Amino acid sequence: PFPNTYRCPFKGLEGDDCVEAVIAYMEDFLFQHVVPPDEVAGVIVEPILGAGGIVPAPLKFMDALYKMSRKYGFYLIVDEVQTGFGRTGKMWAIQYYDGVIPDVMTLSKAIANGLPLGACVARAELLEWDPDSHENTLGANPIVISAAIAVLDIIKSEKLVENAARVGDYFMKRLKELQDKYEPIGDVRGKGLMIGVEFVQSGDSRELYPKLRNLVIEEAFKRGLIILGAGRSALRIQPPLVIKKKHVDIALEILDKAIDAAIKRA
Repeated sequence: PFPNTYRCPFKGLEGDDCVEAVIAYMEDFLFQHVVPPDEVAGVIVEPILGAGGIVPAPLKFMDALYKMSRKYGFYLIVDEVQTGFGRTGKMWAIQYYDGVIPDVMTLSKAIANGLPLGACVARAELLEWDPDSHENTLGANPIVISAAIAVLDIIKSEKLVENAARVGDYFMKRLKELQDKYEPIGDVRGKGLMIGVEFVQSGDSRELYPKLRNLVIEEAFKRGLIILGAGRSALRIQPPLVIKKKHVDIALEILDKAIDAAIKRA
């Protein structure tokens, strides 16, 4: 289970207690009763859980997972499909986890900004394959590769990673102000311009409130702001990396009105 410290898979636990319970579950239950660690080829993890609700992996969890991979000899595979290329305020989200060095990274989405491209990056010894041991039908497309090179050049020349960090901090600050205003906003979390806003029935119960989340999306759309959901009860805040603070102000003004209208309808 993913150690969501706001909504721990082990009821009644929060923070480090939740993380420690997840780590213990892996070592003491999964590896002892489900699958022996020497039969595990690799563990795949998102540094920030994407479709599951925009939930950053706790530092302690990633450190423990890395140490387990060294202890038992399985590969640590980091999925940067959503988080990579500056989205989180660093080029790679794994850079937030000092000392955690993945064996494999998977990349896609922003690598070519809309054109279909994916990449698998790994330690050199893992990529020493025999000729013809891996094939694909539509690979090595020069147009897509050219687009990807241009994207990388623009990310660097326009300092979009730095912009994501700076504007993301501002976005987070403004969203936490909305959290103080509206009780149904239970949690605001994320890194850079990858932010989740979770709606709950009340701050005490933390009971999921997907109905309200869906109404907020609808009311925001009516007012010209397009937001998607993530997980069962959260908003996905992932604007373009070129966004400026003035755009954040406009978006938050609309979101404020949308939440107010949604609460009245719920």
